[in-house]
Amino acid sequence: MMNFLETVASEISEKYKNNLHKLVLVFPNQRQAFYFRNYFIKQNVGINFLPRLFTIEQFITHITQKQTADKIVQVYELYNAFSYVYEHVYADKEKSRSFEQFYNIGLTLLSDFEEVNTSLVNINTLCSILEDIESIDKQFDELSDEQKAYLYQFGSSLNSKSAIQQNFITLWQRLPEIYNRFYSQLEKGGLTTNGMAFRAAVTMLKNNPAYLVNNKTGISNVGFVGFNALNKCEFTIFEILQNQGNATFWFDADDYYLNNKKQEAGFFLRKSLVDGGLKNSLESVNVIANATDIIEVVGVQGSIAQTKLIVDWLKQLPEDLETADAAILIADESLLIPALQSLPADINAINVTMGLPLKSTALFSFLNIYFNIQQSLAGNNNEIHYTLIEQWLRSKYCDWKEAEKKSITDDINSKNIISVRISSLKGISVLGDLVFNSSSHLNAEKFLKQFKLLVKCLVPKAKEDKTIKPDELFILEVWKKIQVLEQMFMKIGQDFSIDFIIKTIKTFLSDLSLPFQGTSVSGVQVMGLLESRGLDFKHVLLIGASEGTLPSKSASKSYIPHNVRKAFELPLAEFQEAISAYVFYRLLHRVKQLTLVYNKQVSDISTGEPSRFIQQLDFETGYDIQYRFTSFETAPNSTQEIIVEKTPDVVERIKRSLEHISPSAIKTYMGCSLQFYYKYVARIKEPEMITESVDAAMFGSLLHRIMELVYRDDKGIVVKELIDQDYIRSRIDRLQEFSSRAFLELYTKGNVDGNLTGINSIVNDILIQYAEALLQFDLDYAPFRIVDLEIKLNVPVNVNCNGEELKVHFEGLVDRIDEKNGVYRMVDYKTGVDSLMISGFNDLFEQGNKKLNGAALQTIIYTFLYSRSFPQHQNIEPALMPLRELIKNNKDSLRFFIKDEGVPLDYRYFMDNSALIEEKLSAIIKDILNKDLAFEQTEHELLCSYCTYNKICDRVVF
Repeated sequence: MMNFLETVASEISEKYKNNLHKLVLVFPNQRQAFYFRNYFIKQNVGINFLPRLFTIEQFITHITQKQTADKIVQVYELYNAFSYVYEHVYADKEKSRSFEQFYNIGLTLLSDFEEVNTSLVNINTLCSILEDIESIDKQFDELSDEQKAYLYQFGSSLNSKSAIQQNFITLWQRLPEIYNRFYSQLEKGGLTTNGMAFRAAVTMLKNNPAYLVNNKTGISNVGFVGFNALNKCEFTIFEILQNQGNATFWFDADDYYLNNKKQEAGFFLRKSLVDGGLKNSLESVNVIANATDIIEVVGVQGSIAQTKLIVDWLKQLPEDLETADAAILIADESLLIPALQSLPADINAINVTMGLPLKSTALFSFLNIYFNIQQSLAGNNNEIHYTLIEQWLRSKYCDWKEAEKKSITDDINSKNIISVRISSLKGISVLGDLVFNSSSHLNAEKFLKQFKLLVKCLVPKAKEDKTIKPDELFILEVWKKIQVLEQMFMKIGQDFSIDFIIKTIKTFLSDLSLPFQGTSVSGVQVMGLLESRGLDFKHVLLIGASEGTLPSKSASKSYIPHNVRKAFELPLAEFQEAISAYVFYRLLHRVKQLTLVYNKQVSDISTGEPSRFIQQLDFETGYDIQYRFTSFETAPNSTQEIIVEKTPDVVERIKRSLEHISPSAIKTYMGCSLQFYYKYVARIKEPEMITESVDAAMFGSLLHRIMELVYRDDKGIVVKELIDQDYIRSRIDRLQEFSSRAFLELYTKGNVDGNLTGINSIVNDILIQYAEALLQFDLDYAPFRIVDLEIKLNVPVNVNCNGEELKVHFEGLVDRIDEKNGVYRMVDYKTGVDSLMISGFNDLFEQGNKKLNGAALQTIIYTFLYSRSFPQHQNIEPALMPLRELIKNNKDSLRFFIKDEGVPLDYRYFMDNSALIEEKLSAIIKDILNKDLAFEQTEHELLCSYCTYNKICDRVVF
């Protein structure tokens, strides 16, 4: 079977071979015209004449000779009409609007007016239904009973008129005057809209049916090829020309849906051919009802994952296939870029004819960053949030040198700067100065001038960087749009907020797209599903065949209620579904191999089901629908084990790391020897991160500092006097002061003055509550004496390893040492899920112990170091303040308890086992130096959840 356009080309070649120069052919879009031209030339080698080819829009322009106004100009002229009617016709300035207030109203009205025009609805008749809903029968004799019922339903909903409804009714009643004045203003400027151009063409042909086809125009016949969903204007034009005997139609249809009123795919063709009486020159095919072919339906997990099937699909194409007979169709336009990225590098021929939207480019991302920065500066032109700077630094358009980027990033991270002063960002580059130059004081005209200067500065980068090459063309288009916007704002002459100016720019740039350079019919074709209308391919891969995408559920905004739309046969949401159904079913006419891909992942935007069109084929036809499901590995099946052997070089590094080793390092080794290697031997630094809100580590540091300030005097000196309950109560009264000071020193690092706000204000309150809870325990323990705070201990221990005597310096910082009745406590504050329970004393020194009590191990080592540093103090014991456990279980003691022995770890137990502790620590050092014990990953992957290096090990635990 020949392709549809091939068949049309063949018929035209035969029927009009002597009058091709008098033939005009009209197509729904440029792509069909292009394909037809190639087929026609291929069939008529050496031909001297071609028919004149138009798209439907070009054909209407040819009839009316009117230029369509830019959307920006349309909004402006509509606003002028709106303001004139409200302020001058009705003297109703109170309900008039500024342009900023009108803007969204205007966009919706433009859309409604276009549909009113292309549907040939009389605006006065449409809007008069509110005058007297009871007189519908008299006013609308031409309407059917069903259509009248829709209007009655609409009228009944307005019996109780709220303020919003009253404003709507007022607007509705004035629409005819707004409508007429709007088009009158455009007419004076020699402009029109697309819908009004269609309407004007109908009027011209009704008044003079021979206006288009006559000896003067040199046109004897007009052919319409590949149409489906005709609006009322198109149908009327077709009908007029057919009645004159000057029109020929080639519709592509299948009997299966054309002759079955239940099939939505044939809805429009039945209206045109069966109900409307247009005559199809092409006999409809009868393929779908009799087909038994296999259709493969593939479900994948995730939207973008659908594009991963492209490579395999291309590989299974027949080697002798002409690549022009294969097409990748995309039902979801957002998948275009992922689809292109999935194409193999070695593919010989590919022809992308789908438009590239501006919103998919690096330019659009950069412009969004610029707009976000400007909106932020409108609120505060002295400072900017650090995340906006990070966005700028990551942008492909950032022209700062790497050293400058690093300097600013390091400064922000090291000082935890949340709000960065704009003055620190100036003078680095011309583009950077424009990006961070506040426009809050500028009017629309000056803002747009500055914006144009910014866009101009982007040209060199777009030319230089091949990865953003399409941006060079987009920059020119953006420039043109801004020129028109600039003129419009100047004419309006009102003050606009920065937010509105930016919103307007975004609106008029959001629909901007550029066609790819591909115009060849050779190669595998890549295009949108709707763009495939009228085209046939033997092998098709359709991506995005999911329910909700095919058909789409999107609905446009309108001021015309649904029931009124139905009554006047204006476009409805179900019309779009019928269009999608036709485009889908038409693929089946001449295809040999069809693969449909859908997203089976259930989410807020996906039902996880294939399109209902697929399910209809499965239940209603003889097609062999074969479902299969596939998945793509996004990570290795198994994580490769990481082992670091202790080579001579590694051993030397270990020795250097052991010159000073802390209890925290010992705890790290006991939990995971590889983490110990990364942090203390290889010395891989943890990345500095900005903590915009207080994280767990910072929370602990803040609480430690508050408790330190409690037991220091105002000069920062440790209070040596006896701590009694009165002293503690006096310090509780100053906790707000201590907390604010801790925040300033540790969190904001002196960069922010004033009160804490937002989540940090809540954290501040919690810190004060926690500190007060700790001090309640001290109240019960008082009186006692503070020996020292934040004391640094350093104890050398000789370790014999492999016959070599090494001096290892154990050192650490003890939170607090207090004394009561001759007992010295090493107090460690903990805000995490730490416990006073120890399963067994020996378990603390077992490497890789899943139940390791790290807090106990650290505190015991601190106690051991203190006992060696101050041997005169005999009665020493470790003490832990695990705040959560103390509050939850109402503990009255800070002593550890050894479960398997059933005894507390008091000063007696500690002194009895002091020698054992030193022996255990020496054994740990020997293990660290043991060449036969490599550094390995822990077996307990739950520990990896909190490890800084889990990405190196590919052990990110959720």
